Amino acid sequence: MQAALGQAVSRLIRRSSREHHAQARQRSQRLPVAYSDQGGRPDGVQVIVHKGHAYVGHMFNDGFSVIDVKDPNKPKALAYVPMPKNTRSHHLQVADDLLLAINGPSNLDARPVSRPKQVLCKHAD
Repeated sequence: MQAALGQAVSRLIRRSSREHHAQARQRSQRLPVAYSDQGGRPDGVQVIVHKGHAYVGHMFNDGFSVIDVKDPNKPKALAYVPMPKNTRSHHLQVADDLLLAINGPSNLDARPVSRPKQVLCKHAD
């Protein structure tokens, strides 16, 4: 009885795994894939997507980029937002239409993103 139960569970797991992989293949074939040079800054380290815009933190360019991804097949670099010199915008987070950029161990920058052009209004020095 124990062996029969083990075999039944094993069959169920294999079938479930096959179905899961088949569904994953179908999903991956539907996903759009595109390329963006991030406005000429290839050092993007974190991407946060919020309401059709991607915010890309840069490791060596001291800031982050804003990319329009409403059409995922044709991303458009909209802007680059500079941060204080010699900092890294390697951690971004969006909550309640507020973008938080952590630029080094003691520098936090917060910007409203309800309208992406507002992101550019505040410049951190």
